[in-house]
Amino acid sequence: MADFAAHLNQRQSLSRPSFFELVAQDGVETTMRRAFEYFLKQIANYQPENYGWLLHYCDEVYALFSCLLQYHCIYQYGTDLQCALNKRVHDNQTVVDCTS
Repeated sequence: MADFAAHLNQRQSLSRPSFFELVAQDGVETTMRRAFEYFLKQIANYQPENYGWLLHYCDEVYALFSCLLQYHCIYQYGTDLQCALNKRVHDNQTVVDCTS
């Protein structure tokens, strides 16, 4: 009986993202930016004389952080951050097509 329904829980196409992956992909950038700003606020509150300038240049520091993170993901996995976070990269480091 289970042999007849085994295909129901397998994805039809591994190259097509699901609805939930698309929704999560849209929220990654916003969530990471808010978390990074919170992190900078905590650092600036800890030592305002040394790290207070981080809040003034928050956008520039985040842009640098984002560029470094994207570079790392492309260098390490061969794909962008959203695909890497959505586990569209296999464990053996082969890349699944993430174009959607």
